[in-house]
Amino acid sequence: MSSRKGSRGSTRRVDGGSNLQSQSSNQPTHSEGANSNVGGRSSQGSQQNKRKRGPTRVLNKFGLRPGEKLSVQFNTLGQAIGPNATHFAHILGSTLKHSNIVSLQAEGWWKVSKEEKDKLWKEITAVAEKNSGNRALLEVFHTGGSKSFACYREDMTTEDYEPTQIDLFMKTHAKKNGKVTEILVCKHEKFDEYLANQESASLTPNEFYITATGPVRHGRMHGYGLGAPPSKVLGPKTSGQSSFGSYSQVCNKLGNVLNEMDQLKTNMCERIEERVQEETKKIEERVQEETKKIEERMEERIQEKMMAFMAQYTQQCQQNRR
Repeated sequence: MSSRKGSRGSTRRVDGGSNLQSQSSNQPTHSEGANSNVGGRSSQGSQQNKRKRGPTRVLNKFGLRPGEKLSVQFNTLGQAIGPNATHFAHILGSTLKHSNIVSLQAEGWWKVSKEEKDKLWKEITAVAEKNSGNRALLEVFHTGGSKSFACYREDMTTEDYEPTQIDLFMKTHAKKNGKVTEILVCKHEKFDEYLANQESASLTPNEFYITATGPVRHGRMHGYGLGAPPSKVLGPKTSGQSSFGSYSQVCNKLGNVLNEMDQLKTNMCERIEERVQEETKKIEERVQEETKKIEERMEERIQEKMMAFMAQYTQQCQQNRR
């Protein structure tokens, strides 16, 4: 599928060794084209003026002289940047894409069997339908064209400032005349509101962008393009962080764990205090019982000694009288 004007809604297929044939639901049939005129032009004339697929075939780059090379620059993430980055991506795409179906050793389409072409055609149409469905769900459309995120980031980077994901989002989703949609304004207001929130003071711009828009999905960082996984942008994750989507989620999870630990500690202290009180009460009761028993035994012994003393005293008195 192509985003160029005049080719939207059309798909192209290669049959055998014939030329490219265009099939479009918006394109009139041969009988209709022969009898219809639009603005004084026939449909045949409009087809001749229709812009065909050309730049992505990079035929001028494949025809370089022997030994002639194009200079391609790469950033720290290994992404192509500079004036030849787009041509480099087109060459890789036209050479390596779908190499699992069409062998790279094929000299041309005439060397590709009809079965392989049919299989490739089914795969391309399936991807096109899936992309059409996904595009229908988008609220904000990308306006950056074929220029990669890495090239946009390189152009916006200065010696003192490196663009954030928010900067890249606004740059690649605003119209060329500077106008923005209401949804884009709402998203920017959401970013500003989150920035003003005290909870975001400890987060980096990329971290609160992830928090505001949602966690990283499918291992892709928004605003960085292909070849920039979260591990390269946010740093490697430890084993304890592997189950979390972002730094903010780790902080929230850690806060919840600390709260649970404090609550558990409070509950444990209360239980220990209750247990100590129960044990203290039992000990006091036992002490009282033992004290009472000791007092009773001492009283019995005192009485026994008093009785023995009185008996001895009485006996001695009787002997003295005699």
